[in-house]
Amino acid sequence: MLPQYLVGEYETRVAGAEKKKLLIPAPIDASSVMQGRSRLNKSRVSWLEQCHILFCRGLKERRHEYLSCIRVIQVIATAIIVGLLWWHPDASTPKELQDQASIISMICNFEINNLVRFFYSLKNST
Repeated sequence: MLPQYLVGEYETRVAGAEKKKLLIPAPIDASSVMQGRSRLNKSRVSWLEQCHILFCRGLKERRHEYLSCIRVIQVIATAIIVGLLWWHPDASTPKELQDQASIISMICNFEINNLVRFFYSLKNST
């Protein structure tokens, strides 16, 4: 009951004056517009600099997630295993060629799994 009364009073007493204030165009000074444009041109940074700044900021914020001991050990262990399997391959027969294709498939699956976990952690951290 009280909220309806307050809304009704607002509409009868204040709403009309507020709408009139909002509809009046604000004066624009041409010199201030030109100064603003010149300030924008001076403060522009390149796309590469923006990416570098955002990368560094993101790394500072999530350093503990990226450089956790478990992830580092997981990456090193996977690199050693894949390196040993890939070291001096002899792809002269179809079976050995198929083995190499399987290793490439395993690497891709591992990386996709890491990317999915990474983006999932980003989604949950925000």
